[in-house]
Amino acid sequence: MTKLKTESRELVANDGSAVNVNVPIGPICEPAAHLRALVNSSYDPTNWKNEMMPFATSSFELALAYADAVDFYVGGHQMTNSSAACSPRYDAITVWVVTSKGYYHFIGA
Repeated sequence: MTKLKTESRELVANDGSAVNVNVPIGPICEPAAHLRALVNSSYDPTNWKNEMMPFATSSFELALAYADAVDFYVGGHQMTNSSAACSPRYDAITVWVVTSKGYYHFIGA
């Protein structure tokens, strides 16, 4: 997974207040085909812009890559994790769950 390069810029509002934000620099590339397929499988089948179905994995790296792909296509995500042992004889497994409120939410519709 490649993180976007960013630079800090100051944005000034009409009232004179300012805030520093990190803005991307350089090209923004579409996610890999396998991540695009995962995102496509999580869309609401009646309307892709609605809330997405949760995606769960025990791989933190895959969860991050999937979250980046969701951000690219619909504008944002939420990620949570939980750990549970399926038996006292086994170590706990951490499961990462990525969800998104959907495109409509992130554009303010």
